[in-house]
Amino acid sequence: MLDRDGTLIVDRHYLADPARVELVPESVDAMRLARDRGWAVGVLTNQGGIALRRFGWSAAVAVQAALDRLLAKQELSLDVALLSPFHPDGTHGEFGRDAQPSDGRKPAPGMVELAMTLLGIDRGGNVLMVGDKTTDLAAAVAAGVEGMCVPRSDGKDTPVRAEGWAPVLQRIGRSG
Repeated sequence: MLDRDGTLIVDRHYLADPARVELVPESVDAMRLARDRGWAVGVLTNQGGIALRRFGWSAAVAVQAALDRLLAKQELSLDVALLSPFHPDGTHGEFGRDAQPSDGRKPAPGMVELAMTLLGIDRGGNVLMVGDKTTDLAAAVAAGVEGMCVPRSDGKDTPVRAEGWAPVLQRIGRSG
């Protein structure tokens, strides 16, 4: 499982323009190795910009379609792509601060657990969550799966020690 913004693609902070989608090269290497090892690959992303009214569903869908096209050019694809539109400071009633609490927004485990269900992976399965923020790692811990942190693509400091992409590739390479 990969976080999207900052891990799979360069973090553009509330990305709503599909033309600005850019793959992080190391994530492509990790996806390719995971595929070679027979792993399913999914993306799990918080998109609180919807709840904050910075962009709408159509922009989120367009960005995902652009990501899918870029991956296809690399002869890669996602088995599952999950998006959480919730944000605790959001003003969009359905997804904002007045909404029912959601366990789908990282750091809650809901997206990781749903992805595992959709992919037919049990809790004891070989699951790795890779992200660039503490929320990604916290979601992994909450779901009972392994988490690894990579450096942020925007150059900002990661609030936890980032292992880097080399250990992620080594971890995937040891599986199989």
